[in-house]
Amino acid sequence: MFDDDPCGKAPAASTDEYAEVFQRWADEEAAAPIEPGRVVVTGSSSIRLWSSLQEQFSAWAPVQRGFGGALLWDVAAASDRLIAVHHPSAVVVYAGANDLDDGAAAESTFDAYRCLLQRIHKGAGDIPVAMITVTPTPLRWGGWPEADKFNRLVVELSARWPSLHVVDGRAAYLATGEPPAERLFLPDRLHLNASGYALWNDQAHVALDKVIPAPVAPAVTVDSGRYVIDFGSATGSSVGEGR
Repeated sequence: MFDDDPCGKAPAASTDEYAEVFQRWADEEAAAPIEPGRVVVTGSSSIRLWSSLQEQFSAWAPVQRGFGGALLWDVAAASDRLIAVHHPSAVVVYAGANDLDDGAAAESTFDAYRCLLQRIHKGAGDIPVAMITVTPTPLRWGGWPEADKFNRLVVELSARWPSLHVVDGRAAYLATGEPPAERLFLPDRLHLNASGYALWNDQAHVALDKVIPAPVAPAVTVDSGRYVIDFGSATGSSVGEGR
């Protein structure tokens, strides 16, 4: 997929601090199997805390797999458990902000993204992948130049590959100020509140409408005079803490 091996640049493996979260998801999926063809939405705590996701994107039946504190390298390492196992029609990702905050350079974080793409391609095929750009925040404003350098690398790669897409909310957040207005964030000045997520919803809807075929309308059957409508199932999770 790439001329080099981006996954070979991964940091040394550490203990699996997310094993409990992953096992809980596995137990839930064993009890209520997830049908293939849904959209996996994965990444760090900003995905976990995206409380409007299931309602706003119900037509795509998102499988919500955000875990607090996750690095982009963590998402790449766990891609089989997070993504491939669900046989999705597409993937939406938000991660990388924690890598950058831990001191990783934009280029190293971009290697993590390329590694994730390589593993998605191997495990799930050539499906659409939409990356949400790292959001500028008041708390991490000092690191914004490096974060936006990473964003630009993601945008440049997506421009060259038809299956790669970007959910780019940078302009919308920066239109409120530099750093962005604190009214878009929780008191920690890092995580989005409902107003902040509203901007994500707007941008993600545009991306999904463009790159993912419209979901099939719910099946309607008649059973003894009753209309039975199958909307499918939705799986989210509130487990995990962190950044």
